[in-house]
Amino acid sequence: MCIDLFLERINELNILTPIYPHHPLTLEIRPTNLKSIYIKITTEGIKQIKRNGGKTSFVIEGAEEEINDLLTGEVKLQQMIKIGAVRVKGSFRDYLRVDAFLQYGQPYSS
Repeated sequence: MCIDLFLERINELNILTPIYPHHPLTLEIRPTNLKSIYIKITTEGIKQIKRNGGKTSFVIEGAEEEINDLLTGEVKLQQMIKIGAVRVKGSFRDYLRVDAFLQYGQPYSS
């Protein structure tokens, strides 16, 4: 899974600083048949964490290939939801924030 590259790109982008949440947001990515990946987003940045028993704010569930497509920017989250390739759980506000990270965290193509 390409999670490390995604996290690295997000942390390098200063443009995303204004949308970092004031209260920590915990994202759980649940690839089918693999262990969940937990990501904590705070005003200090975004990082992968081990499950610490805290509350998960937002969940993305889907096949590993679809999750990778999201993280690499090949397909947008909204498109994946429309075609039923992934499911999400959480508030609309958290959805918008996670979607922004997914969109703006993609490599620049010339």
